[in-house]
Amino acid sequence: NAFFDCGTSPTCDIDLALQQQATLGRHRNQTGTVTSLHTRVTGLINTTTFDLGDVTFKNVLGYRTALSDNVTDTDGTAMGLTIAEQADQSFRQFSNEFQVQATLFDGRVDAIGGVFYLKAEPNATQGLVVAAFVPLVPAFVVQSYRTQTSTALFGQASIEVMDGLKIDLGARHTWDKTEACALGYGAASPYAPNATPLASEDQCRNCGTITVPGVGAINTQGSVVSGDSQAWTWN
Repeated sequence: NAFFDCGTSPTCDIDLALQQQATLGRHRNQTGTVTSLHTRVTGLINTTTFDLGDVTFKNVLGYRTALSDNVTDTDGTAMGLTIAEQADQSFRQFSNEFQVQATLFDGRVDAIGGVFYLKAEPNATQGLVVAAFVPLVPAFVVQSYRTQTSTALFGQASIEVMDGLKIDLGARHTWDKTEACALGYGAASPYAPNATPLASEDQCRNCGTITVPGVGAINTQGSVVSGDSQAWTWN
């Protein structure tokens, strides 16, 4: 077997890698590439309330972004047999909920109703590069751009039918929609972290071309799918 059997270094010979591991002892290992992890999460929340006595208007707004970029080497040897590279996993999410709260009939009924909206979507070009047992198996890129929206109407009431006895009634109707574009192609050859260009969401949805080192021109038209659903919940 010409792969992983160079006979000169534990970085390219499985037998020498095993010998090196034996000298390291327990709970110690090697890595075949520089690993990294960068994560950043930011968020903004605003709650606005207008209290008019028996009726209260309330609005809760949220905006969040999350970014993760990392390179991992999971085989524990200096050979770099299984490397995964998550490049620019960046997302943003916006949500808003408007509520009307009321106390009615001399306090015997407490009610709340409102509308909720959420949208989550990619915030940058992103993808997963998998390099497992290279060059025996070529490294490849997996990309998935997914946008999700959710809208709901809801209402609930707590009714005091007699002293010490209350009945709670509530219902919610939710509309969900998901749109996604998925794409896969060969990574840079020879593989090296951060060497493979990634297709943007626009290129995935509307076709384009990128040039991958050692591979050539890649048509970036991905598979575009969408789906929606709606459901009632109540109590």
